[in-house]
Amino acid sequence: LAPAALFEDQAGTFAWARENVGSVGAAVCRSVGSQRLAVVASEAAVAGIDLRTGGTAWRRVLPEGESVGGLLALGSSGVLSTGVAHRDGRAHGSVRLFSDSGALLWDAVLDAVGDAAAPPVTAATDVAIYAASATSVLALHAATGKELWRWTAPADKAGLRVAALVPQGGEVRAYGVLDGRLAVATLGASDGAPASKGVELIKGEALLGGAPRPAVPDGSRLVSLSADKAELVVHAVGSGQADAHPLAALLPAGAAVEALSPTPLPGGALLSLAGGGSAVVALGKGSAPARLAKHVAP
Repeated sequence: LAPAALFEDQAGTFAWARENVGSVGAAVCRSVGSQRLAVVASEAAVAGIDLRTGGTAWRRVLPEGESVGGLLALGSSGVLSTGVAHRDGRAHGSVRLFSDSGALLWDAVLDAVGDAAAPPVTAATDVAIYAASATSVLALHAATGKELWRWTAPADKAGLRVAALVPQGGEVRAYGVLDGRLAVATLGASDGAPASKGVELIKGEALLGGAPRPAVPDGSRLVSLSADKAELVVHAVGSGQADAHPLAALLPAGAAVEALSPTPLPGGALLSLAGGGSAVVALGKGSAPARLAKHVAP
């Protein structure tokens, strides 16, 4: 877990350390009364670690053949885990809600649709959890996990793989890549009914090389790399337009982009560079151009 700030004399010191907890793939911090927890996903288990002592407050091992891919903190409701469950020779997306005391409140296993080898993409509101696996989007009741509605991409758009969900007002926008272009399906939040235009292609010249990712925690902008990794493609949700920013004009001379980090930043994008460096690109408001905010050499 990365600290928000340190005093100089704190650098390199440990209050506590834990070993043999497996490879931690995701973590979120929780405040429960006087207790401070780090809820971590380690291989096929989810655990709450007391941040003051390092002790294990609780630990839940998932069924055999299931793995955890991500965690999402849900206000006072608890922590949502997403993963993949292998059943009947097929990969299914799985979603579970744990209380802050480690109790399993509900779980849902999504139907295997297309390539469900990746954990579901999720987003949440006060009343519903939205989960996307391959070509399908489901709405689950936030308190019970009961399925409220389901949408599947039409046959002529079966190549769409939903990669980001953005609830906004009375709608849920499901974003993905279709034929190398950013595409969106706008669904009714209460019933999953698609808008009259169905799956729309977002205007823009750049072909995408990867899934779009939220660029800010509220999901108001999405970012992706172009197929040749030469441009950062930015889309303001609801704008109908994707703008391409040439990275050669932003990064130091000779720097080459390796990948886009899935970690959302407040108004920016974190890029991994070839050779081990990294860069943070700040996204301008409105039509303001993007700029290099930070470059870390390898």
